Amino acid sequence: MNLLPRLLYLFQMLPVGIPKSMFVELDKIISKFIWQSKRPRIKYKTLQRSKTEGGLNLPVLKYYFWAAQLKPLISWIQQDSQTRWLSIEQAKCSVPLKVLPFLDILVKDLPLWTKTTLNIWNKVRISFKLPRGLSILTSIGHIKSFTPNFLDKKFSKWAEQGLTFLHQLIDRNNLMSFEELCRNFHLQKNDFFRYLQLRSFLSAHRDWERKGGGDKKLITKLYSVFLSMNFNEPTWTKQRWEAETAKKISDETWEEVWTEAHRVTNSNTWREYKWKIISRYFRTPDVVSKMDPKVPSLCWRNCGSAVPNHTHIFWSCPKLQNFWDEVYRAINQIFPEVIPKDVTVALLGIIPDDLP
Repeated sequence: MNLLPRLLYLFQMLPVGIPKSMFVELDKIISKFIWQSKRPRIKYKTLQRSKTEGGLNLPVLKYYFWAAQLKPLISWIQQDSQTRWLSIEQAKCSVPLKVLPFLDILVKDLPLWTKTTLNIWNKVRISFKLPRGLSILTSIGHIKSFTPNFLDKKFSKWAEQGLTFLHQLIDRNNLMSFEELCRNFHLQKNDFFRYLQLRSFLSAHRDWERKGGGDKKLITKLYSVFLSMNFNEPTWTKQRWEAETAKKISDETWEEVWTEAHRVTNSNTWREYKWKIISRYFRTPDVVSKMDPKVPSLCWRNCGSAVPNHTHIFWSCPKLQNFWDEVYRAINQIFPEVIPKDVTVALLGIIPDDLP
């Protein structure tokens, strides 16, 4: 998609806030283009899901904007000496940039570009209900809610020995012992009481357990995190198939259904048709009658059914049975095992676990 690189360039280069209404309008323009100004058959938000979740990976522009604007925040934390602009921005700020995102107090008189990055961070934090004050990337000497920091300046001096951030205290999601910290950072015996104070504080505040890694493809990584935190509910499509087939479909099986739908054939036409079947793209008589009560809810094939939903139209209609009998006859001639004649096998591609 040629549109996305153009927008990403603007998202990264211009330190300005973009209102939510602008992203809503951009989504409408893209949706209008996809459906050729006709009424959408599938929600745009569904199309933004990953292919393994039933979508088509359409971009969530708001998340791309957030990811692009938060890239400088990662540089604040990493403090890479090769990042030339970092020292300039730090000179304009009275608080170390590396602790700025995790302070539980507001900082005044910030430069416009720094303030913009912080505003985006706050929007992300509020949107995904992230903790404000404490992170695994928080500087130990700048935890405002940790009272001993105000009484003992030695916590700040640990940075001179290489112990700066909370994540340096953690090994495999567990706090290191004092002996391990002494070996790694040359702490003194008189630091043991400080260690106990910090351990007690961290045990009571467990909001520090997530940590990102690496700076390669940073925008893509941030964008993927935003998607994973947003699209976590079961889809309406899955619920409808479960209701019509009267069978429970696990989340793992549902993911496999979508994965196989994109791998089952090299033909783009048949991959698209498979995706349309599973996503319930087609407007069956049952759907059309709900849109327009004047249209009777009767099967297209005049079989007499008054509930022509997707399962009926593509599987259980009496006038389709000869077709499916021939399909299964051919399948059983090819495979030595007997493939069950079932709607979840034929339409969704769910193979029973007891088959080899």
